[in-house]
Amino acid sequence: MEAALQVFIGGVFTGAVYAVAAVGLTLIFRVGRVVNLAHGSFFALGAYIAYQITFLGLPALLGAAPAAAMGLLLGSAVDRTVVRPLRRETLTVATVLLGLAILAEEGVALVWGISPHSVPLRLPTLLVGRIVLGVEQATAAGIAALCLGAVGLYLRTKPGLGMRAAVADPDIAAMAGIDVERLQTATF
Repeated sequence: MEAALQVFIGGVFTGAVYAVAAVGLTLIFRVGRVVNLAHGSFFALGAYIAYQITFLGLPALLGAAPAAAMGLLLGSAVDRTVVRPLRRETLTVATVLLGLAILAEEGVALVWGISPHSVPLRLPTLLVGRIVLGVEQATAAGIAALCLGAVGLYLRTKPGLGMRAAVADPDIAAMAGIDVERLQTATF
């Protein structure tokens, strides 16, 4: 029973991280009407940037900001240079994004190799009864909950309502003065 509970708790923590990635993918699809097949690759590239920073001897938390910035810049660049010019050709966009995903995967393999890597966090574990809870897992789940809550709150603000309007009908949102292209780039 304890082993099952341990696996369940680990699954909940891992699922929270996947939920953040899924929310990003869903926002991209709903706002930009694009299936971003490279989304996971962008997520992984950010993780490898964080790994590289810790590999250089810097603290792990210091790697989070550059990793997030890289994801932001890469997503914006891909939207402006690839997705925006081809937005009406959904199959072409999906194919190009799949190609970018493969390119990113091969680039990661070239730079970091094919063996898995992890960011070494020197955090203690918590023992609750006979259940072991990793502080890094709990922290990741907490950050995921904060991110999901922030998205929920954002969608109730004026820019968030603009995003929801762009999802409902981009043409009418544009006529109402909402910069739909900027919103699409921001979500990508």
